[in-house]
Amino acid sequence: MAGLAAYFGTRVGMVAAIARGLAPRGDEVAEWHGTDRATPLALAVRAGIPQVHRGPRGSAVVVDGVAEPSTLLIRYADGGAGAVLADRDAEPYAAVLADPDRGVLVLCRNGDGPSLYYARHGAEVLVASEPVALLDGGLPAEPDPAAVRAFLDDGHCDSEARTFLAGVRRVLPGQVLEVAAAGVRLVPSVRAGRADGSSTAQILQRASRTGSVGVRLGDTVGAAALLGVTLVGRGLDGTEPPGPLPVYTTSVPGADDHPYLAPVLGALRPGSVRTEAVPVTVADVDDMLTGLGEPVPDPGALYTWCAARKAAGEVDALLDPVGAEALLAGRPVPGHLSRVADRIATRFGVALRMPYREVSGTGGALRCELAALCRRGLPPEAATYADRRVAVDDTGALLRALRAELYATFLSSAFAGRPWHDAREVVEGFGDLLAGRRTDADRFWRAYLVERWLRLLAARGAAAPAADAGRELVTTVEGARWLRVPVRTRTLRAGDPFAETIAWYVGEHVAAAGAEDRLRRRFRRSWYLVVAAKPLAVAQGRVRPLWDVRPSWWARRVSTFVRDRSWQSLGNPWTMQLAIEEVGLRRVLLAAAAGAGGRLVRRRGVFDRVAGEPVRQVTGPVEVSVYPANVAVAAAPREPQRAIEDLVSAVRAGLRGELAGGLAGGAVVATDRAGGGCRVLAVTGDRPASFFAAACADDPLGRLASTPAAVVVLAPPATSAASGRARPNGRRTAAARR
Repeated sequence: MAGLAAYFGTRVGMVAAIARGLAPRGDEVAEWHGTDRATPLALAVRAGIPQVHRGPRGSAVVVDGVAEPSTLLIRYADGGAGAVLADRDAEPYAAVLADPDRGVLVLCRNGDGPSLYYARHGAEVLVASEPVALLDGGLPAEPDPAAVRAFLDDGHCDSEARTFLAGVRRVLPGQVLEVAAAGVRLVPSVRAGRADGSSTAQILQRASRTGSVGVRLGDTVGAAALLGVTLVGRGLDGTEPPGPLPVYTTSVPGADDHPYLAPVLGALRPGSVRTEAVPVTVADVDDMLTGLGEPVPDPGALYTWCAARKAAGEVDALLDPVGAEALLAGRPVPGHLSRVADRIATRFGVALRMPYREVSGTGGALRCELAALCRRGLPPEAATYADRRVAVDDTGALLRALRAELYATFLSSAFAGRPWHDAREVVEGFGDLLAGRRTDADRFWRAYLVERWLRLLAARGAAAPAADAGRELVTTVEGARWLRVPVRTRTLRAGDPFAETIAWYVGEHVAAAGAEDRLRRRFRRSWYLVVAAKPLAVAQGRVRPLWDVRPSWWARRVSTFVRDRSWQSLGNPWTMQLAIEEVGLRRVLLAAAAGAGGRLVRRRGVFDRVAGEPVRQVTGPVEVSVYPANVAVAAAPREPQRAIEDLVSAVRAGLRGELAGGLAGGAVVATDRAGGGCRVLAVTGDRPASFFAAACADDPLGRLASTPAAVVVLAPPATSAASGRARPNGRRTAAARR
């Protein structure tokens, strides 16, 4: 598929910038700039072999799809912009025509042709085949709140000119627009719609009998009917079938197998199909959103996207039953499917054929037609299963499989700041959905997709991340400069041997650091080890995902009295429920009463002090943590003193010589929820708890992911930026001489 770009304005080179945003559509670009570079009209087309077609009186046109450019130019010359779409039998296409004499651009989309978007930016108008290319032309990357809300409420998208991007509009099917100095206006077209009149069987047959095809098999009778029609039609055009029919099925790791696919496929004649199982993961969601440019209302597009990517290079066209489920339920076919087909053809070179977009039947009548096609094209056993009304909640199954990712998204600070929903209500509602108390899974899928899309949109304008400044963190304790070096490890899970696991990573890190000249002598002196409390709690099984915690009425009520409403605090029902389980309801109610009184006299942390140390260490999800700590509530680790002693012993046993002898102690530390800073839960060695509290006051373990431990060692002398020599430190402190 070609990529079209156009520009109405005075900035030279702007159309080239827009065309750069259409890179997936081709390697080469052809441009047109009117009769001279000062003309406020410009066209560009990006494709394998791009071409700008020129017409009479300096006009020009670029086309995406099957159309005769000279015919479009002649029609425009004879009848104006309204005559461009006069051919009722033409294939779908999109076109942009430039008329320098009148100083106008004409945008048209014949039938349900390829996408075309435009935006006014001051006195300029930018046009492109994809909205993301308009951002490359300088358009601000801002969402349209009204479009987002409509999508979140009922999945509304692609059926009107408004898009998810503020100021960006789409050209609708069968529409002609004229861009001039006065603005953008809709031009009445003489083209009338044409009813095809074909039966469902004819529509499916027409889609399946051209070129090398594969079929995506879903869990509806519509998918089985499409498979049956395709199997019957193979070889009827006089050619020998090239081999088994490629059939693509999608699945989500961790989701239950559907009770529909295996019986249908298992009843087919051996060798008639070749089944390809396509896994769907979280990474595929971002890949799809990047390709489509905007969210879509249901997971069907995600399954289609993954199947088409798998089919690339194997078939020319992929037959997809998407839309059949809506028709069987009496709903219209979604309007976003043409966008999906356009992007898939561009990215993967696979023609996506969705014949149910052309079917006129709905409900029970359509089901009878499809059942008859199944009996005609499939073995009796397969047809019997195909006609069964299997209730498969695809969206619910997908959300359950990806629940950790959805919880992490809904718990994020960015999601909490969106104006179109209450993050706490979404989190609570999602828990009810997973527990079977709600059935509106599509609503949560849409909320998740919008947030993923907004993050991708924000990433476009974000600067490249700077070098990791937290790799070596320097602080001053007791007059000496100390270096805290976080140690990255694999993600810990419940049941992991904490001491042995952390000791191996620390040993490898210290051995490598001790080999460096600038640090070798530092490790000969005393050095220390700090570990975070939450990873220790994870390994001990003291962390519970939110979907495993059901807050009681008391937890919901008492949490509302907590001043801190962040997810990490006791101000959410899930964390409060864990606190109640730790010390009992009576103790929590007493602390809540004391906390209310403390608030009147402006005393912070009263609740934690009255509830006791176990409650003080209960924490909620932390966004920057790795799974499961980012979607779970955590209780205090058990026996932290024994844990740090075992860890220090394990590290010493794994090291040799002076490196092992230099390890002088360690501590288990946690963030102090009440007063800020660091709290020391356990300490061993020759340093008091105050040393570790000061060394970790700025939370060095929380700055990077997967860093449950850090090595604390005397820092090398500070150097002068001008000379590179060590600065004199004056009198050495007792701490530095150790």
